[in-house]
Amino acid sequence: MGGEDNRFVRQFILSTKAGIGRPEGPYSPEERLEMLLEAIRLTVPRFDLGKIASFSYTVEEIMLVNQIARVYANSGNRRKAIGISSQLLKHIEKNNASLNHYPRQFCLVASNCALDLAYEKLYKKAVKLAEKGQKVCIERGEYQFLPTFTAVLAECWYFLGDPEKSTALYHQSTFNDLFVKGLSVTAGLRLEYEKMSMNYFSDSNIDFDFFLKMAMPPLNIPFRNLNAAPLLEGKEKNDYVQLLPKLAFKYDFSPANNMYVSITRGYRSGGYNVQMFSELIQSDMQQKMIEAILDKAPESMAGMIEGMIKQHMPNYGKELNVQETTVYKPEYSWNYEVGSHLSLFNGKLKTDLAAFYMDTHDQQIAKFVNSGLGRMMVNAGSSESYGVEASFLASINKNLNMNVSYGYTHSTFKKYDGGTTSSEEQIDYSGNYVPFVPRHTMNAGANYSFFFDKSNWMQSLTLGMSYTGAGKIYWTEKNNVSQSFYGTLNGRISLQTKALQIDVWGRNLTNKDYTTFYFETMHRGFEQKSRPLQLGVDIRYHF
Repeated sequence: MGGEDNRFVRQFILSTKAGIGRPEGPYSPEERLEMLLEAIRLTVPRFDLGKIASFSYTVEEIMLVNQIARVYANSGNRRKAIGISSQLLKHIEKNNASLNHYPRQFCLVASNCALDLAYEKLYKKAVKLAEKGQKVCIERGEYQFLPTFTAVLAECWYFLGDPEKSTALYHQSTFNDLFVKGLSVTAGLRLEYEKMSMNYFSDSNIDFDFFLKMAMPPLNIPFRNLNAAPLLEGKEKNDYVQLLPKLAFKYDFSPANNMYVSITRGYRSGGYNVQMFSELIQSDMQQKMIEAILDKAPESMAGMIEGMIKQHMPNYGKELNVQETTVYKPEYSWNYEVGSHLSLFNGKLKTDLAAFYMDTHDQQIAKFVNSGLGRMMVNAGSSESYGVEASFLASINKNLNMNVSYGYTHSTFKKYDGGTTSSEEQIDYSGNYVPFVPRHTMNAGANYSFFFDKSNWMQSLTLGMSYTGAGKIYWTEKNNVSQSFYGTLNGRISLQTKALQIDVWGRNLTNKDYTTFYFETMHRGFEQKSRPLQLGVDIRYHF
């Protein structure tokens, strides 16, 4: 694989890791930004967040800049996200307005920016952008973004003084000291209605020649001036009504100690795999080309040619199902949890204990398409997850604190129809472990701080060590690739003065080698290896 290809593979891995996270949990916003900036600078070396409109971008690079904006938004810095998105929108409208992918690029970035504007209470700006987004959605057929723009408009109109355009059905009540002192019951109910639609039009046209050649008996028959014109046109509409109840009991047996039980129903929206139309039109192209050949072939040879085609193309003749290929349904789950929050020894030891069970139906799984060129969301059937979590935080004295946490998760598919192989064999992943879910996670750490007199230039010195582990992790639904349990040792020395903070840190001090991410595409497997031993210094000056 050449250097150019390696850059794109590396970029894809960094982007995917930043979105999915690591087995033991999501990356911090700083780590995600570092990965995304590294990713985009692989192909835009001089990329600068302050000069976004100064560069030209591919579709993938625009997605990366949008990801960077989302990291800032999700970490609370929505003003920064708005600035990035606004620059990106100017670039898209100036340079890409005449291109086929303009509507989707614009709607993706604009929908996120409109949400951030509404969150920051910049309602008039949000309305202006959302109305423009609605217009692009309707005129250019990008209906998957329409609910977001509509929701933003409803919220903004409500706060701007037009409440009739905003509706919601949600209620939650808490009853304290029910039957006995300290017992509370929380009951909630949410009714959601979701309407989605997609207009699609995808076509192609090709003129071609076909030559039928055989060695024995010698045969060379040309079929010239053939034409294939596949066309996919129609509309998909889906309506979903969700009733999402919640019931929780909590018993406070002291002001700082309680036990709880909760039952909730979870929901994850469905959607459309719009990227699958490239696969569908290619399949239809093959069908139309074969039909053109058979129409041109002599009647005496048509049967033989069709037989040869079926031998090498088992899917020939199957009707394309746009709905089955593009639509994925909502995911539903029932979540049960029992646990306790405890504060012991006058608050010196804080403990959280929990056991959980999750029953998920129509589970959404991201997988690569058969060609390996792109990913799609599918409903995998049903799964169940159960486990326990425990965390302990001990403040031994004002200088020393220690923490330990552990989690165990057993997550398997109860039913997962994986389709069929090229030889029409049924694929069944029922009973397999759900990928990317570590069975064990743990963290242990300790910090010891030295505090100095206020007259001293040095206020504190903190020494810290931590150990983080995760595994076993399966990377595929087949459960044929996995990462066994691994752990990394990390350390930090932090010096704090009145205005200056200096941190000397080390990560993966034992130089542990492990796989952090794995995926398969184009019938090949790619893995991201762990970073080796890292040492560094952070300096912060407080004005």
